[in-house]
Amino acid sequence: MAITMLFEGYDPEAAIEIWNYMIENNIKPFDMSASALLLGLCDLGRFSDLRRFADDMLDTRVSIYESTMTHLKDAFYKEGRAERDNFDGILTRWKLLEFLV
Repeated sequence: MAITMLFEGYDPEAAIEIWNYMIENNIKPFDMSASALLLGLCDLGRFSDLRRFADDMLDTRVSIYESTMTHLKDAFYKEGRAERDNFDGILTRWKLLEFLV
């Protein structure tokens, strides 16, 4: 997967460009690419970008894997109270989306 390879090659901006291109041109699978993008941003500690993309994904009903959410929870919770609260907001929206689907 291209997005994962770009994060492994330390080029997160190119990975974000590919994600944006996929969304703009409706190139699927969104769920695998969404997971790769969120995990890549998480591993780099880019929590503000991660929150923004997660919110956009949830707004457009892009599915986020439960395993991805578990990984994100661990990372956000290690960062302290403020990030934990941010993750809890994402988690609430994710659970609502999963319930509606």
